[in-house]
Amino acid sequence: MTATGDVSRAPQSPADAPALTKRPKLRRSGVEPYRQAAVTRRAAQTPERMRKLYLRVAAGTASVRGAVKSFCFECNGDDRQAVTDCGNLACPLWTYRPWQRRNRAAATPATVDSA
Repeated sequence: MTATGDVSRAPQSPADAPALTKRPKLRRSGVEPYRQAAVTRRAAQTPERMRKLYLRVAAGTASVRGAVKSFCFECNGDDRQAVTDCGNLACPLWTYRPWQRRNRAAATPATVDSA
């Protein structure tokens, strides 16, 4: 018993669990008004072939794969070949980047033999 006389207990069912364990609902209504000007400026600078994807990502309606693709494209200076050749092995999205070579050994830096 606690000092107030209440008996504390662990949740017995999912309904008793705290609300924090439930996943929050994602906002899918488009770009928030306070971001609209910044998103519009960035979209104007994005190459036309990636602009539609960028706008879907900014609005929160793109897939996770599309979001990674848009991020990698922007990170590498809007250059698809640079995404393929990306050498930033510390990036948490490196494994998931689009346009990878089929042979991953060719994409990683060569190791130096000690022999």
